[in-house]
Amino acid sequence: MSFIDKIKRKFGSASNTSDDYALIKDSILFDSNYYRSQIGETKLEPLLHYLAEGARSGRRPHFLFHEQYYRMSCGLNDQQAGLPHFLGIGLAEHRNPHPLFDSAFYLARYPDVAAAGINPFLHYLTAGYAESRDPHPLFDSKFYTNNLASPDELLVTGGNALIHYITIGSKAGLAPHPLFDGSYFLKRSGQTVDDDMTILEKYLSAEPDKREFAHPLFDSSYYREQYPDIVGSDALLHYLQHGYKEKRNPGVLFDSEYYRQTYLECRGENPLLHFLQFNTQGNPNKLFDSRFYSRRYSGECADEIARNPFLHYLKTGCDIGFEPALWFDSNFYKEHYDLADTKFGALMSHYLLQTDNVVTHRRLLISGKKTDKQDILVYSIVPWHSRIQRPQQLARQFVESGHRVFYIDREFKHSRPGCGFSFEFVDENICVIQLHVSNPTVNLDLALPNQEQLAALIESLARVKEAFDLRNTLAIVQYAPWKSLAEKFSADFIVFDCMDHVAGFDVGQAIVEEECALVQSADLMVVTSVGLHENFASVGDNIAIVRNAADVEFFGRRPAVVHSIDGINIGYYGAISQWFDVDLVFHLASRKPQWIFTLIGQITCDISRLKTLPNVRFLGEIDYRELPEYLYAFDVCLIPFLLNELTRCTNPVKVYEYLAAGKPVVCTAMPELELLEEIDELVAIGRTPDDFLQQIEQTLASDCEEYRAARRKFVQEQSWKNRASRLLEVVEVARLALPRVSVVVLSYNNLKLTEVCLNSLLKHTNYANWELIVVDNASSDGTQEYLTEFGRVHTDAKIILSADNGGFSAGNNLGIKEATGDIIVLLNNDTYVTDGWIMSLVRHFKADPELGLVGPVTNNIGNEAKIDIVYNAKEQIAAKALAYTSVHGRERLYLDNIAFFCAAISAEAIAKIGLLDERFGLGFFEDDDYCKRARNAGFKIAIAEDCFIHHELSASWNANKQKQRDEYLERNKKIFEEKWGEPWKKHSYRRHGA
Repeated sequence: MSFIDKIKRKFGSASNTSDDYALIKDSILFDSNYYRSQIGETKLEPLLHYLAEGARSGRRPHFLFHEQYYRMSCGLNDQQAGLPHFLGIGLAEHRNPHPLFDSAFYLARYPDVAAAGINPFLHYLTAGYAESRDPHPLFDSKFYTNNLASPDELLVTGGNALIHYITIGSKAGLAPHPLFDGSYFLKRSGQTVDDDMTILEKYLSAEPDKREFAHPLFDSSYYREQYPDIVGSDALLHYLQHGYKEKRNPGVLFDSEYYRQTYLECRGENPLLHFLQFNTQGNPNKLFDSRFYSRRYSGECADEIARNPFLHYLKTGCDIGFEPALWFDSNFYKEHYDLADTKFGALMSHYLLQTDNVVTHRRLLISGKKTDKQDILVYSIVPWHSRIQRPQQLARQFVESGHRVFYIDREFKHSRPGCGFSFEFVDENICVIQLHVSNPTVNLDLALPNQEQLAALIESLARVKEAFDLRNTLAIVQYAPWKSLAEKFSADFIVFDCMDHVAGFDVGQAIVEEECALVQSADLMVVTSVGLHENFASVGDNIAIVRNAADVEFFGRRPAVVHSIDGINIGYYGAISQWFDVDLVFHLASRKPQWIFTLIGQITCDISRLKTLPNVRFLGEIDYRELPEYLYAFDVCLIPFLLNELTRCTNPVKVYEYLAAGKPVVCTAMPELELLEEIDELVAIGRTPDDFLQQIEQTLASDCEEYRAARRKFVQEQSWKNRASRLLEVVEVARLALPRVSVVVLSYNNLKLTEVCLNSLLKHTNYANWELIVVDNASSDGTQEYLTEFGRVHTDAKIILSADNGGFSAGNNLGIKEATGDIIVLLNNDTYVTDGWIMSLVRHFKADPELGLVGPVTNNIGNEAKIDIVYNAKEQIAAKALAYTSVHGRERLYLDNIAFFCAAISAEAIAKIGLLDERFGLGFFEDDDYCKRARNAGFKIAIAEDCFIHHELSASWNANKQKQRDEYLERNKKIFEEKWGEPWKKHSYRRHGA
């Protein structure tokens, strides 16, 4: 019996050991020394031990052959040895001998190996490792060797980086790839280093859709959630092989598109790998500021921060309270949000993931300088990053005037919870906001937001207002589909900035109808042309003209580079669309083949005729910043527009920009340009094609420095700065022209409540045309002394100190007699008002001229004005009130009575009804009485659902004994019933309101 047969009999091997022995004997895949290190001393030759026993127990014959992995992947039974199968069959089938060698990856990555027909693993063993080729998508040989403690260490494993990682590097925590961080994986997964598997193998051993914690900058669960099409795949491998090419984001904290746009040198590379390897000081998203982080914490962990500030923040800085950017308050965030259940240690990750659900406190997001000037909310007609037009120009000038600007982008972002917002500060005080909706497919050029979308937009904008501390803002609406959203925030003064005749564009009929409704409901309409003013004069009665303008400094400065051409250059830039007169330009270019016609801009109309002419060149869209380089090469500038209703109402921005450069302009007879022709012939008008040509010829012949200087001088006053100032001026005039409101506050003792009430009025009343009248009913607790001092400081307030307490009606009547307002608000001293409260009340009188009395909703009252609202401190009132009123903007509830803790009464109603009945003495039933008188006089009564005022309820009576209060109730109820000859009807709460 042979030695081999004896081994087979002793161990019962089912394999053909002699054949296997011969197969393996000359193979480079059996390492006797390595095998001995696993099993210790053995009487058997290591190879025979492997064949007879070691293979069955999963012993590895070589560093790069993983017995158990191979048997499992090939479906071998426990009696079969993996290495003989690999050498006999697996090599031909390109099987993987180890979890960290991927044959398919190797062949795809190195086509020269595939073309030569070489087995990928044999190539790697014989040549590939020496050439620093990568054996697996997650093993980067060059990266690994560059990150070894010493290059000499590699000699221990014969220069093979993969063997070094398996035997040494993994246990030392070395990273095999820029996007696999062993120490991070162990920390997050709770696993430990052992002899069975490398750290990377531990990661790969899990099911593909359960592999987590590969690297702080790659978020597997986020990737799978964002891209459900990769189900069943390993998220990190998918990203490395496909995802980065498809511009997918590797995690919530890395914005691939932003990174590519910011760092152009990245080009087609994997942006995340580019960041980790070449741009460690860059910003991976808009919200992390590497420079700020490095400067702020330069004295702490300096070496780590210098290597990569963002990774330091993710791994360490977040946990010790370092700030990722100037605007982020980590300590505040930790105090207010429970992070226990999140998968990410970084606060920014939690914040970005939660903005759809939990909006931040204003201290988290506030950026730039909060000024005393009113914040401006721009509901845009164009995205901020599109062609620079009137919206962006005005926004920049508003900032120069000291305002903060919040630019609401017209394109929404998809969000499964359906609300939230994204933001980008494009300037210290210009924040571009993208609101979230669950279904963003609506095209605002064709349809209005549906009810579901509108609800999400309302909640999203309410979160913006809370986060950035936006109270009574100036809302500039530049496109009609924003109407419903803007109007929900009744505290805002709404300006409709109408730039064009919208019906002249390809928009839906619903948009045109909505525009007419917006003209009627806006507090002010601003138009850019006389034509628009004429169109809307019959619809609205508060319209001002604020024309377009030019960035005079930008276009008035000759650039260093000018793209000149030989010969006469007739130029135009702007949209080449349905209003562009193609036939006119064809006529001009045909008649003057020696001239070059340079047309710049996006093309959306048929220009096939013009393309047949060799002297007409189309340069396409040119970046705004480069326009002067082409403008200064024009000999004459054109505005060749068709004459129709759209252009009749157009005030073209380009004419001011042309003139700012001193260029002669020839245009069609648009009304706004005819006005310029009348001003020292600043432009030339061509009324027929031949006349147009003649005007160009005359302009070329007569143009001189005198004319150029005159054009520049005229445009000095046509700047965006002047236009923005003009717009703000007409807004202030319109605000002062709102109905005058007199607020009458009645006090009797309870000094602390009076102080709180008056302070809330000063803090939360941003209405331009109001007066304050305070009447005190003979208080004896220091109130009159306080009010005397208050009147000395606030000289506009009227203070009436009564020597006698005539009661609620008598005290209010004193104030009414002093009032000069169109609307008089009777306000108890146990109230606390909220932002925009007066504006909200006034709007209801404007909307329904038959209203005589309007009251707010509140937390505490005995009728339908009471709503379900919960807050624990006055600091929470503003946010809670906004959450309720924004959902109910401009809604009102008609009823028979309102409570006079706060009652707005029109001066017309008072003139017709008279003063409060003083027979009711100290109080009770005077409000029911007055409401009945109002109804009898033909006036409606309503509760404003968009006005919330906090109420303590019966504060003056609470200080008195219950018995005296009950006696007054009975006394005044009897007076009421005798006066009206009918029983008093008890008030009721609204449904679900108590």
